[in-house]
Amino acid sequence: AKEYLAGRGLTAEAIERYKLGYAPEGWDNLLKHLTEQRVAVGDAVKAGLLVARESSTGFYDRFRDRLIFPIVDASDRIVAFGGRSFGDEQPKYLNSPETPLFAKNKTLYALNTARKAIPEEGRVIVVEGYMDAITAQSAGFVNTVATLGTALTEEHVSVIGRFTKNVVLAFDSDSAGMKAALRSAPMFEQAGFNVRILNMPKGEDPDSMLRGGDTSRFAGLLAKTLPIPDYRIKLALSAHDLHTDEGKAAGLKEAVDVLAGVDSAVERERLIRFLAKYHANFSTGTTLAEDHIRGEVDRLRMRAARRGGSSVT
Repeated sequence: AKEYLAGRGLTAEAIERYKLGYAPEGWDNLLKHLTEQRVAVGDAVKAGLLVARESSTGFYDRFRDRLIFPIVDASDRIVAFGGRSFGDEQPKYLNSPETPLFAKNKTLYALNTARKAIPEEGRVIVVEGYMDAITAQSAGFVNTVATLGTALTEEHVSVIGRFTKNVVLAFDSDSAGMKAALRSAPMFEQAGFNVRILNMPKGEDPDSMLRGGDTSRFAGLLAKTLPIPDYRIKLALSAHDLHTDEGKAAGLKEAVDVLAGVDSAVERERLIRFLAKYHANFSTGTTLAEDHIRGEVDRLRMRAARRGGSSVT
């Protein structure tokens, strides 16, 4: 465990601050310890620390031969644990189950150490993993928290809203978390949040970028964050060869589909102006290109409204 943490660049101070530890090999180390401490086995099972054997009587330790990350709530109480395996054992990350103390969809890792910095910075940076949060905070981006293997939920939004309405999502661009975050855009909009995407280079995450101590690249990306619709449009356009008429047309079609889902008329107009240069009529004048895109967006929104039985503006 110590070698692994040293290899990931964690200092002794960080290991102490985040209370990182190790669950040794063996099936009943914790069971024996808790029994010696006169902790009721039923309470340890309810807390998610022990698991009842299915095939026979008795219990076994949930976490075995894993690096342990205590999960601390905003009031500095340890409410759960996350354990990372060292070899090929699956799952690679194992979290405590849901308990009376711990709900994944309401909990953000490292919020207890970020809660003062978030209002001071005026925004929160949301990452996907324990190490991303620890490395980012250790590098000076203390307003960073992590999800716990779940998509962002309305409960997460409510928790974040107690500290700020400004959110930066710094997820791996290819991750399931990013795909889920992009789908969560309406949830943030309805809650009045300003959400921006940090465009992480392919194959990198905050931990890998910051581990070497070069904070300038990450700070540079923070300065260039994009609103969710802009990011999705950029993704749509980047999937096509924009040097050809066919590529422009295909990219524009995907971008217009994204645009039709944007509720704000002001934002739609801004993005229509941006997309006009990819329209075939752009050479004859911006207005004509914009009118064509606007008409297509309106048509898609009306079709969606008929299907959903709601009105659009």
